[in-house]
Amino acid sequence: MASTFAIGPVPSRNADMSETWAYLSMGIDLIMSQKNITITQGIPFHISTNLYTTVYNFLTSSRVNYDEHGEIQSNEELLYNKLRAYLVEHLTCSGAGTTPNNQEKLFLASSHKKETAKRSIKISSERS
Repeated sequence: MASTFAIGPVPSRNADMSETWAYLSMGIDLIMSQKNITITQGIPFHISTNLYTTVYNFLTSSRVNYDEHGEIQSNEELLYNKLRAYLVEHLTCSGAGTTPNNQEKLFLASSHKKETAKRSIKISSERS
């Protein structure tokens, strides 16, 4: 089973966005494509640790990133936008005539709960 979860070595601490995202997207693809991953039986520890380390290294690096207009973009914003675009594409493609797998169901349920909580907080703060 270990070979099923191979995504290669962690990018260096100074890796740019393209190298970092190439690694992360392979890991996310691997996670999203596994039909047998459940809450109790997750991905192997070394994979989750490597993905976490890659995100940590990228977010804590002092690299300056620029968007397509030449404006400075934070590492957090850059990574968030990449992940958001990935999830939108994945959920759009996987929704074409198929039923969501466990990860998608968990993601959608979690997103719905967060949005409901945000609306509740907003409504209660407006009433005060």
